[in-house]
Amino acid sequence: MALYETSALITAPVEYCFNAWMQFDEFPDTMPCVREVRRTGEQTSHWRVVVVGREAQWDAKIISLVPNRSITWKTHNGLSGGGTVAFYDTRPDFNGCRVAVLIEYNPPYGLLGDLVDICGFEAAFRRAVLESLAAFKQRVETSFAATAEGRELAAAGPPARRRH
Repeated sequence: MALYETSALITAPVEYCFNAWMQFDEFPDTMPCVREVRRTGEQTSHWRVVVVGREAQWDAKIISLVPNRSITWKTHNGLSGGGTVAFYDTRPDFNGCRVAVLIEYNPPYGLLGDLVDICGFEAAFRRAVLESLAAFKQRVETSFAATAEGRELAAAGPPARRRH
């Protein structure tokens, strides 16, 4: 099983970022590798992505949801794995939050998948996750900046640095 973790600082409150992430059926609009996310139930969804020119599909089930803190899921019926997205308030040092993504997956195609992983799938997968998180950050920051709260934060400028 491969494990990958990354994070991004996003200039928007934790609640705003969390709510935007919960709209994961909108991911195909901005995330390059995500082709389709279809909700199939209150806690379930079907995903279709393309990485290294190969399509992968799976069903996901949210197994833990703590509002404004974290979302954890497991996959089945396709690519095997799961992950957690955690949201951390970074105020007063930074006006926004840190979104941390942890994904674990079994490379596709069994033993052949292990060889494919060695030959570049893992690097391409990591790149796809980074690009998707960057796209999410851009979408959230752009939409938040258009809100009244976003305009107030921008006018206030960056938070004052704490002295240690």
